[in-house]
Amino acid sequence: MKLKLTTSLVLLFLISILSTKMNAQNKDLQKLVDNTDKLWAGVQYTYGIGQVKKWQIKKGFCTEDDYKIPKKVGLITFYIKDDDYRTYDDIFVTSHKATKEKVNVVAQRIYEQCIDDIKKEYTTLGMELLTPFEFLAPINPSTGKRVIDEKLYETYTNYPLPTLENKASKWGLGGDQSAVAEEFRLLPYNNILVSGAKFANERFDYFSALGMDAYLIIAIDMTAAGEGVLKRVSATFHYKNPAYGTKTAYGAFIEIPTVNMIFKPPFKGIYLTEEQEYTNKKGKVKTKQVPVDLDPNVAVLVKTSAVAVGHHFVNTLNKSKK
Repeated sequence: MKLKLTTSLVLLFLISILSTKMNAQNKDLQKLVDNTDKLWAGVQYTYGIGQVKKWQIKKGFCTEDDYKIPKKVGLITFYIKDDDYRTYDDIFVTSHKATKEKVNVVAQRIYEQCIDDIKKEYTTLGMELLTPFEFLAPINPSTGKRVIDEKLYETYTNYPLPTLENKASKWGLGGDQSAVAEEFRLLPYNNILVSGAKFANERFDYFSALGMDAYLIIAIDMTAAGEGVLKRVSATFHYKNPAYGTKTAYGAFIEIPTVNMIFKPPFKGIYLTEEQEYTNKKGKVKTKQVPVDLDPNVAVLVKTSAVAVGHHFVNTLNKSKK
């Protein structure tokens, strides 16, 4: 099995950001992005590094020095949680679902617009953020070329996750690699919240098998069909417990600093459009607004969430050392 280094997605949007005809950019979203103080005030922080750490050190299961900022962090998934788009008339409510190809394209577009900036910010925190392409195909020092780790690729792609995947299957997005940017596996941990040791151990075992000390998960809750509606952006940082393997009562990736940006009301009309001509069934030429790209400010919110959770992890880790 070989890692696809490039993936051809169905082109659903004509990428033409510089078009002067675009008029569908969300003005409220632009106002939020322009107001840095308001933007960061909307970031909701939960969890962190603290109580578990203190207890484990007190019991002698690890030391303060064992809690280190990881040098490498795997961006293990980048996905969209796609909701139905509903239309209403006097009698019926009709639900519309975007095709998996469209959701893939939207996820890919957001990813392309923000990944470089996110990686740069993590570098300033002392961490190298690696995409699956990078941690599954590391550079061979002798050749300078990337070499696919077949065993690791197989683990990332096909490790059994029955509890997670059973829940995700109910989203109605069938098909391999649905709802994610290129090369990513759909791992909707930010949306599939299941209590109990079975689900937790399934995640612990999977993350441990991949061999990294930390993982970042980015999720975008939105409606991809219709005009596009953005509801939430979330990012979680999964940090490997340095005491795991001792007699500690806690699992391998028990401490999960989390960031949410929830938009109430949600941002509607997040696709950029332009006026295009078409011929109707009667042969008359008319015009309509056609989506040609995604509002780039969506990627700004995703970047904000991803960067915020990285800082949240570092800040709470350092704070717990005082």
